[in-house]
Amino acid sequence: MINQYRKQELEYAIESFYEFFKNPEKPKFNGLSSFENLTNEEEVFTKSLIENRLNTRFETAKWFSDGFNDPAKINIVLFFVSPPPFFSTDINVVVGVRTVFSSIVNYSMKTGDKKEFIYWIQKLYKKGYMSKSQDLDFLKISFDKLKNDYQCLIWSLARFAFKLNDFEKIKLAFDHHMTLLTVASFKMRRPFGINFHNLLGVANNALQHYRSHIELILHAMEVYDVAYDIEKRDHKNTFKQRLEDYYETMPPQDPDLVEVVFELFPELNETPIS
Repeated sequence: MINQYRKQELEYAIESFYEFFKNPEKPKFNGLSSFENLTNEEEVFTKSLIENRLNTRFETAKWFSDGFNDPAKINIVLFFVSPPPFFSTDINVVVGVRTVFSSIVNYSMKTGDKKEFIYWIQKLYKKGYMSKSQDLDFLKISFDKLKNDYQCLIWSLARFAFKLNDFEKIKLAFDHHMTLLTVASFKMRRPFGINFHNLLGVANNALQHYRSHIELILHAMEVYDVAYDIEKRDHKNTFKQRLEDYYETMPPQDPDLVEVVFELFPELNETPIS
């Protein structure tokens, strides 16, 4: 039997859930911990009260997927990515052409919050999400609609996550995403997701800040045949000087990212790194 104090605690949490459900300003709400480790009796009690309060059946799958096409419900979608077991649902569900992945990417392209996007995509794959053909279709369609550097950045991170399809690899990629964006820019033959006017700026920035991955970056320059254009723009010899400094000091290279880079850009693995 549920004691009176526990009933009051659950009633408070249910009321908070109701307010969240009606006005989801954040992906969490007060009293969330009250839904952890519910007994069978408490689950029956809680479901009944939620159904009465919402005047609808207790259907976490429907609540989750209803938010895929409604930006106003994105925090409900995010809540169901990693909820207490009582609210668990299948995060791999597909509704038409939309998934939780595409919903998060679509929303993040409009919010301007890279850290939040990285957090939720990593959380999603850590919870067992698997990349889907619908996600690839979404990325292909959205590519033609990219309007600014930030959207190119989010699109690139999403593409990395989709292709790697593994939490540990995604985490490593996101930890070094600027190196990957540098490589992607060389492949695209223009700055992509990086706020520079040209590839010389991208290369100079890499030589200054990503020195533990310079061998990979120089290799990408050669494979994508952008080295000549970069050197041609180097009127102040900044790139030349930084490259000479690199060869003089030869800082240790980080081998951990190589596998991820080759998986994302397989053509780089066709030619040995010199």
